[in-house]
Amino acid sequence: MVKIVKVATTSLFALALACGTLLAQNRASDFFSVTRSSQITPFTESGNATVTLFSNLGPSTTNEYYDTNGYCVTGNNQSTCGTTEQWIAMPFTPAKASHATELQAAIQYFAGSNALQLSLYNDVSGAPGTSLKTVEAHNAPAAGTCCMLVSVSLGTPGISLTADTQYWVVASADDTHAPTFSGYWAFTNFANVAYNPAQAGWTTFQDDGAEAGAVKGTIP
Repeated sequence: MVKIVKVATTSLFALALACGTLLAQNRASDFFSVTRSSQITPFTESGNATVTLFSNLGPSTTNEYYDTNGYCVTGNNQSTCGTTEQWIAMPFTPAKASHATELQAAIQYFAGSNALQLSLYNDVSGAPGTSLKTVEAHNAPAAGTCCMLVSVSLGTPGISLTADTQYWVVASADDTHAPTFSGYWAFTNFANVAYNPAQAGWTTFQDDGAEAGAVKGTIP
């Protein structure tokens, strides 16, 4: 069962990362906020890249996602983001009957063993149901950097998907091999909100809750 923790609080503190990134984060929260690093590594598709079945990445390979904020993905033996294990899931709905062959997620690494799991789940009543396939992932990029992705192969011919049916990409801990993993799933750049208080001018900010990622595959 997917675990998603949502805790609101205003008690924040700062930690300096070894790489120079500044982290403002609450130990009782599921939310990371970091200062962006100057390191930008453009994302390059693998030579086996196939059809994009879903994506909210972009708008460019040097600006694939909002790397300074995201929901924590943590193992059961970590203490950098809350005190509980947390999994996060991203929904998507393929427009056509297809086969998913690759999952991509904008997951950033903060502490512990750098390994986690990406899974493709079916949907049950609007929430993740059962895993259709789970794959171990390693070497998530450092917190606050852009624009590498955690990517896993689902094999050939892939997992069959039904058109206009919701599925979920789930990021979870590997409590056997990496229970200390602590990281976060960065938000998409396409979740901005604009507001104009007292008609003094527009200001934009990043809305919470839309994880950045993509699903690749073949049609049919």
